[in-house]
Amino acid sequence: MRKIILFLLLLGLIFILGCQGQDSGGDGGFPGFGGGKKSTSYFGGKADGLEIKFLNLQPPEILREEQDFTIGLELVNNGQCDVNGQLCVRDALSDVFGGVQDSCQDINLKAIEDVNGQVIKDSRNLYFRTNSYHDIGRELNTQILAKAVYHCDFVSGPQLCVKPVIEENENLCKSMESISGKELKARSAPITISKVDKEIVPESNGVRLIATITLNKMSKGQASFGTDSGNADFNKGSPIFIGVEYQGFGEMRCNELEGNILYWKSKDTNKIVQCELELEQIDLIENPLNIKLAYDYEVTETKQVTIKQKLGNTQTGFS
Repeated sequence: MRKIILFLLLLGLIFILGCQGQDSGGDGGFPGFGGGKKSTSYFGGKADGLEIKFLNLQPPEILREEQDFTIGLELVNNGQCDVNGQLCVRDALSDVFGGVQDSCQDINLKAIEDVNGQVIKDSRNLYFRTNSYHDIGRELNTQILAKAVYHCDFVSGPQLCVKPVIEENENLCKSMESISGKELKARSAPITISKVDKEIVPESNGVRLIATITLNKMSKGQASFGTDSGNADFNKGSPIFIGVEYQGFGEMRCNELEGNILYWKSKDTNKIVQCELELEQIDLIENPLNIKLAYDYEVTETKQVTIKQKLGNTQTGFS
């Protein structure tokens, strides 16, 4: 009897250890990110990207005429695409007063990463040396502007199940469903996928897969024409490349596009694109919906500064 009890205890211990080993495994993960039980590789399609902040007292809110100052900026990448572009600073006053001349620096920040369940964000500081203000005549206000333009390019999207007969196997594969959150397998980016609505429609020789894709934009900034805007049509909006394929069956046809270009105006916060593909003689399958997005994005941060006359200087600027 004692041997039987010891054997059962040993068997239970092996079972517990086996379950713990399975729990610690990855969930497949997003390409380029580690697995693990606490993995946050799926960021759920949050619309987010480069964040710009003015460093404390760089510049101060009040400047004196002929006072030298520095513009200091903190850059943080909150998105899952690399930031490669350029950041420029200027002010809103005419050049006749001196101050901030147009000046630019290249910026390169890596995408956020999930390392053993901890989200790592790339950040850095930039500094711009400026000229002092002069001959202002009286107290003036101005805006210091810092604008970054960068490129974002990635592929993401959910797996979609498709079946040959839409009335069957609804528990295994729904004919209509709305996909969001973790199952969306979307990247956090300035403009990204926030939802995919799937519908399977019967055809005479198969089925038609319809994917309605909702894109959202982060609250700050807007899609940009980039540095090459010579032939841009500003009435249409900024061009965004979007390509959609049901992997293994080819590219889908999408409305709202000119070729593979979707135009995004500055007032737009979201866009909806509907894509279709005919599938013939299929079994039940669950393949990835690959949505490729490529675009330029710009973010601007401002700081108001008051410029006071140098003590003892009371000239008005009139002769």
